[in-house]
Amino acid sequence: MECPAETLELLEKLQAMDFTILNLKRTFETLPQRQAILKARQGLMDVRERKVSADELVAKAQAKVDDVLAEDAQQAQKEEEIKKLLQDKSAGYREVEAMNKQLASVAKRRETLNHHLNGYKAELAKVKAVADKIDSAIASLEAMEAQEVESFRAQGTDLRERIAKAEKERAAFAPHLPTSLLALYEKTAIRCGGVGVSHLKGDSCTVCRGKIDEARLHQCRKEAPLSTCPLCRRLLIVDK
Repeated sequence: MECPAETLELLEKLQAMDFTILNLKRTFETLPQRQAILKARQGLMDVRERKVSADELVAKAQAKVDDVLAEDAQQAQKEEEIKKLLQDKSAGYREVEAMNKQLASVAKRRETLNHHLNGYKAELAKVKAVADKIDSAIASLEAMEAQEVESFRAQGTDLRERIAKAEKERAAFAPHLPTSLLALYEKTAIRCGGVGVSHLKGDSCTVCRGKIDEARLHQCRKEAPLSTCPLCRRLLIVDK
């Protein structure tokens, strides 16, 4: 394909600009903060689910403690009322005996309640310790996520600005190429993952690195200075 040396230089410069843009976009898409943020958010999702379960256990344990304390308060009030009645000198023997039995029953019930209370308090302390660890894990993951998001925004903003600048420069430069060649290049670049131009080095394409057989190699050299790689179909610059 007939192509002046100046046009080949422009073509290679456009390819270099596109390669820069491609690398910038790849860098942006593969920023390590992306994976770190996703990992932190997945961790937060898992830990928050555990927190719901832990909070339910804390609530149940607290309810047991509260129920025992409430009943014990009732028993204590009943105990005081019986003691006041026992101070009444007019009470008969049978009444006093009945009240003493009630008092003993209340004391026994309060002893049982105290035993249950100690067990429930221990259970509550245990589930609260688990809940506190989960809260600490959530706080740590939230801090990690916030840090990674801030870093991603800073680095991502810089990359987006560089991409926008490079694309603007590319848009201003592209019309310097002949319209037909530009169209062919852009079509080739899209088909070939952004790299539309290669060089012939010896008997190989410098991009796909495929070895071209003698017959097709002869045809490429015949079409110099610009041919097409018979293997990857990229525009092939053939140096004379």
